Amino acid sequence: MSSAFAGPSPLAAYGWDEALEIEFTSHRAAGLMPARVAAVDRGLCDVVTEDGPARASTAALSADLLSDPLSADALSVPCTGDWAALRPDGPDGRAAVAALLPRRTAIVRSSASRDSRGQVLAANVDTVAVVVSLAARPAPGRIERLVALAWESGARPVV
Repeated sequence: MSSAFAGPSPLAAYGWDEALEIEFTSHRAAGLMPARVAAVDRGLCDVVTEDGPARASTAALSADLLSDPLSADALSVPCTGDWAALRPDGPDGRAAVAALLPRRTAIVRSSASRDSRGQVLAANVDTVAVVVSLAARPAPGRIERLVALAWESGARPVV
C-alpha cells in the first residue's frame, strides 16, 4: 500500500508521524498545513509548522465552537499539544486554525463550575511526570489523584 508520508518532516521532532500524515491527507488536499500547538492565549496560539514557529488565530474555530456557550464542547477548544490544520491566509492576515486532528490522549481537569464540562490542559502527551514538592511532607492521596489523572488521559505516568 502506498503512503503519502514522504519521510522525515521538520515536525517529526514534535511527534509528527506516518499515522498523522495519513490523517491529514484531506486537510493537505484542501490547501491547509499541519502545525503543533505550543501555547494558546485568548484567540491566538503559538504553533510550530513545517516552516518554523508562527502565531495563528483560533478565532474562527473558537467562534464555531463557542457560538452557543451552553452547548459548546469545551474539550474541542485548541490546547497545547494539539495537531492543527492551518489556513495560511486567515481573515486577519495571519494563519488561522481551521481544524484540529483527533487527539490520541488528553489531560483533562474537572471544571470548577457546576456544569460537567472539563478543561483540556494538554493533548497528545505520551508520558506524564508526576512531581511534587518535598518542602512539605508529600500527600499520598494527592500523588494518587495525579497518577490517576495521568492514566485517565491515555498517557503513561512516571512518578
